[in-house]
Amino acid sequence: MKSSLLIIILLITDLLTPPEQKELWVIQKNSYMKVAGKTNINTFECAVENYGKTDTLSWTYAIDKSNKPTANILGRLKISVIKFDCGHKMMTKDLQKTLKASQYPIMTVDFLSFSKSLSKLKPEESLTGQAEIKLAGVSKKYNITYLFKKNKNGLFELNGYQQILFSDFNLKPPSKLGGTIRVENELKVSFTLILQKN
Repeated sequence: MKSSLLIIILLITDLLTPPEQKELWVIQKNSYMKVAGKTNINTFECAVENYGKTDTLSWTYAIDKSNKPTANILGRLKISVIKFDCGHKMMTKDLQKTLKASQYPIMTVDFLSFSKSLSKLKPEESLTGQAEIKLAGVSKKYNITYLFKKNKNGLFELNGYQQILFSDFNLKPPSKLGGTIRVENELKVSFTLILQKN
């Protein structure tokens, strides 16, 4: 009798447990990233105008055995540091040298969490999430705010913004002319992922 009751309880629990939800988004190759900074004289902006390949971003939501919601994100951007272009040959060369491009040619961004399911977002709705940036051999986690919107081509955009410091990655901002021109420690990173739901 007890075993029959236990089986019934397990069946009811299983029926009441929400099914696992999965989403798969394709990151389009025309996604891009920009880095803006300041010197003691003016401002500058460097960009990777075209990611150049497709990647995937997967999101899985489920209820675990203790009845707690869990969300798992799998997605990584691999950005070639030598693709950063500052619109000025000397500035581009200085940035790549500062970021140790020859020793660490790839910058990675690992998406770790989102506060909401992308498929349930409305255009122009914001969300937050955690991401880990690895640059020059050093990794650091950030809480990032995103804006989700639909573009004119019918695809979706996930726009992220984050302030980082050269010193976060044990890097020293470049300087020129014996320190007369100095780049400030703070950088503003923005990236736009062009997404298509698979």
